[in-house]
Amino acid sequence: MRYYEIVITPVPDAEGNTPPALIYSTMNGVFENSGALRVDLDIYQSPFHQPTQSGALKIYGVDFFDLSQATNLNPDYSQNPPTLASIQISVGMSTGLPFANASQKGLIINGSILQAFGNWQGNLVTLDLIVTSATFNPNINVNLSWNWAKQYQTMENAIRTTLGNAYPTIPIASPEGSLNPNLVSTELQAGKYDGLYQFSDYVNKQSQQIINQPDYFGVFISPSPLGFVLADGTVPPEKTTVINYTDIIGNLTWIDLYTIQAKLVMRSDLNIGDNITFPLTSPVVNVAASTYPQLRNNISFQGTFNIQQIHHLGSSRQASGNDWVTVVNAVFLNV
Repeated sequence: MRYYEIVITPVPDAEGNTPPALIYSTMNGVFENSGALRVDLDIYQSPFHQPTQSGALKIYGVDFFDLSQATNLNPDYSQNPPTLASIQISVGMSTGLPFANASQKGLIINGSILQAFGNWQGNLVTLDLIVTSATFNPNINVNLSWNWAKQYQTMENAIRTTLGNAYPTIPIASPEGSLNPNLVSTELQAGKYDGLYQFSDYVNKQSQQIINQPDYFGVFISPSPLGFVLADGTVPPEKTTVINYTDIIGNLTWIDLYTIQAKLVMRSDLNIGDNITFPLTSPVVNVAASTYPQLRNNISFQGTFNIQQIHHLGSSRQASGNDWVTVVNAVFLNV
């Protein structure tokens, strides 16, 4: 069974009181809301230096009160910075189907609502949300002061200091030592950046100039449900996730130099910067039937890949397995 659970905390009212949370989930979830029996979602997770579109979520069959003026889900721009309604989205598969893996379900967004609008047409009531995977609006300018000391400080330490000053309530999910230790400045560098997109673009390009190698894709900063993710592909993460044969939908595909795209059954246990491997056998047949039979199940996607982008895409009531998927773009590391 397809699993989803959505928890929305509206913006506080004029007296500072926060209305009760709105909860929509599958019937077998911890919370039950039999009115919202279908959700459509289109959510990206990508580094800030390669921004993608904001996430979109449509919930069908919501209660009329959830669309009323009393439920304020749009940002309160009278505050500086604007106050945003928070949203947590969990997806995956529940137990039931033979190949469903309930251990892969969980939180994919612990973020905010950028825009909300409802629709009531005939007997169809929907709530549409534009969401971001961060607990802040990344489009709002923030003072990011950068001070990278000459030779005595690694880039990772300088990034952690800058993010900690600008976003003191948001943790950094990556452990210490997640970036290449050779990223040390040869001169004092100082600057001011107006937002994460600009700052992330700077650190990515600067790191590539220091480690000038064709297979090095640079430092990236990415949002995740646990906070900021820092990685550059040179320091192995704590674990490497093995993608099972039964997790793969369709073909594994090369989309760029050293870069593959894999469509998987929707899951939450993958984040940008994680390493993944594929099984030696695959639903893809890469050689003609007339060639050596022992080679027919060997795939050209052997080795370790580092995830660069994640796209969760689904419609919970569509029957096809292609309608509840997680698409990952990953770079081959063994070059």
